[in-house]
Amino acid sequence: MAGKTILTPGQRAALFDPPTDPSTIERVYTLGSAELAEIFRRRRPANRIGFAVQLCYLREPGRALRADEAPPLPMLALLAEQLTCTVSDFDLYADRSPTLREHRAQAEAWLGMRPFVVSDRRALFEIAVDVAASTDRGEAIVAAMMRAMRDNNVTLPASDTFERIALVARARARKSAYSGITHGLSGDQKDNLAQLLIAGPVLGRTTLAWLREYPEAPSAGNLAAVIARLEITRGLAIEPERARTIHANRYAVMAREAAIMSAQHLSRLDEIRRTATLCAFTIEIEVALTDAAVFMMEKMIGSLFRRAARSRSDRLVEEAGRLKEIGKIYAALGRLLIEGRWNPEDPRDAIDREIGWTNIERSVRETELLTGGSEDGLEDVLERYPSVRRFAPSFLAAFTFRAAKSNEPVLAALAILNDMYAANRRALPPNVPLGFLRVRWRKLVLQDGTVERRAYELAVIVHLRERLASGAIWVEGSRAYRTLSDYLLPKSAFETMLLEQNVPVAVDTSFAAWLADRRQRLGARMAEVNRKALKGQLPDVILDAGGLKISPLRNTVPEEAEELKAQLYGLLPRIRITDLLSEAAVWTAFANRFAHVRSGEPPQDGPALMAAILADATNLGLGRMAESSQGLTHARLIWTAQWHIRDETYAAALAAIVDYHHVLPHSAIWGPGTGSSSDGQFYRAGAKGEGRADYNAKYGSESGVLFYTHVSDRYAPFYNKVIAANAGEAAHVIDGLLNHESQLEIKEHATDTAGAVVMWTAWRRGRLPVLPSRSCHFREGG
Repeated sequence: MAGKTILTPGQRAALFDPPTDPSTIERVYTLGSAELAEIFRRRRPANRIGFAVQLCYLREPGRALRADEAPPLPMLALLAEQLTCTVSDFDLYADRSPTLREHRAQAEAWLGMRPFVVSDRRALFEIAVDVAASTDRGEAIVAAMMRAMRDNNVTLPASDTFERIALVARARARKSAYSGITHGLSGDQKDNLAQLLIAGPVLGRTTLAWLREYPEAPSAGNLAAVIARLEITRGLAIEPERARTIHANRYAVMAREAAIMSAQHLSRLDEIRRTATLCAFTIEIEVALTDAAVFMMEKMIGSLFRRAARSRSDRLVEEAGRLKEIGKIYAALGRLLIEGRWNPEDPRDAIDREIGWTNIERSVRETELLTGGSEDGLEDVLERYPSVRRFAPSFLAAFTFRAAKSNEPVLAALAILNDMYAANRRALPPNVPLGFLRVRWRKLVLQDGTVERRAYELAVIVHLRERLASGAIWVEGSRAYRTLSDYLLPKSAFETMLLEQNVPVAVDTSFAAWLADRRQRLGARMAEVNRKALKGQLPDVILDAGGLKISPLRNTVPEEAEELKAQLYGLLPRIRITDLLSEAAVWTAFANRFAHVRSGEPPQDGPALMAAILADATNLGLGRMAESSQGLTHARLIWTAQWHIRDETYAAALAAIVDYHHVLPHSAIWGPGTGSSSDGQFYRAGAKGEGRADYNAKYGSESGVLFYTHVSDRYAPFYNKVIAANAGEAAHVIDGLLNHESQLEIKEHATDTAGAVVMWTAWRRGRLPVLPSRSCHFREGG
């Protein structure tokens, strides 16, 4: 029976086998003069090419040639050409085992290398344990050990040696992580965690399942349900700081496992691993519930304003009809006054006879009522105060808010409201903070110099929402609404980088040097523009004393090209989407990027993976996909989706496809591969998704989300992200340029005004980082 391995056959070949592509072989195995001199000390052609192969193997991949191994044919052909012999000469060399051993020792001595010995195992194990503390990926652990051996000029042993050490090191790292996160847990804390796996009669299911199934649609009832779950989670008394006791990557693996495993699955684990996984689950669910509650509050306040705007719109339509009737009375009144100039009769008698003073008095009162309200619609918002009052006390009591300013007036106002709600009072204190109120809110809150309680409560909640969105106020225990300083490097780390001159940015860290360089570049470019303008050489631009004239963009695609495109599309065969997906997986190997959440191994069940991907792509769902597939069960698809399909694996698979696309020869027709653009596509939401979607004035009054996509100049979409429809796009432009996993080196990026202007402002204010180790210019348009 084969032993357990940590590498897949593909990973093992990539690490331990010599390269097979001609370009790499030519680069790595081209011999120098000193190497040729050493090789030609052997007399027979078979010994020359055999010794050359031994020498090349020790150099790359760093191991010895096995007795039964056949080197790649392109490698033998290159060496034979350099040594003026034939490839078949190597067959004579491979039959002589003593010569192979002697040549190996001679090649090692000539390269200054030594064989692997038993004492090296301890050093390898320490390296493996250090790497395994941050990852479960066997490839990364073995690669680190191999680098250490190469750095010490040690011949690499067989892959089995590395894999056995890596397996033991990974197991120890996992146990160390489990012990680290659970260290110091009291008996009560362990009992609390164990209760999560017990089904109770009240909930009808385990507490673990109940906590996971929290509602997401924004409503007062759902917010209360989320806060109730949050109180249960906090009652477990698991400190969030425990997540920092182990490596962040190791904790991330543990948290992903905790999000997937069922109560039954967790019950079968050994005690320390079960407790550690439940610790990670508790920490993560508390963060998720905190974010969900604040998100609901934001959505409910936004919905309140939208409902108020609709009510005001309906009322204005009704009032317009009433004003029309009043207008008829005033028109008749005006006509009587005009005619009364030439009529000896007293106009008051004519008005009383034709209209009646009673009708005029009533129309005046109605006009005063219809025109007496404010124009900003806040009175309509205030009418919905009861809906805010239903969730505000529990929401404010459930969270701790912080601000950068110690005297933040909104926090002082929140403290006053909390005290008032806790004491069940209906009156505000005599003095309340008012400095944070904007002008339009101040008019509503202050009525004849007195603070109107309902308006004040509503104003505090609305201003809290705005401060949370801007980052001026943050929530303790939240990930989405945390302080901006959490996104920055620690000051000590940045100062160390400055001292070591190792700041990973694409610009000079000295402002004086950066400014001088920019001035020089700007002067050179302006001089170039001026020179071309004088000669009339600016493309599509005329710059003279009369001003600047830019030629409009023209359609550069001729009609013949459109006809040819239609003909080419007609030649394409009709193909099933499943066959196309399978072929693309063979070309690009993107399926290997869907690594197992724990082991990092690629999926073994290819059909189930493809079916699960198609279920996502077509929005069919795993249940219906299982029904319409032969040989695939629902449980099989669920297991594959839970353990292999995640946001990060989708991103890695997309990167594999993009990288393959960009190396195709014909892709260079469209561009050099160094440019990109980004924009958002609005998708309307309906049914259950409507409650969590956002509104964007640009796309009308229907709710929806934005799919924000980055596309290279070779038409490869290398990054995609779902964002709120009313969110600013600037930060997401940066996310796509920094966080894509492809090999693209973007040097120029184009975006529209929503991304460019805001991003430039944020960049100037230091709120966004510069791109590390790459120089990228931004331009608006495209």
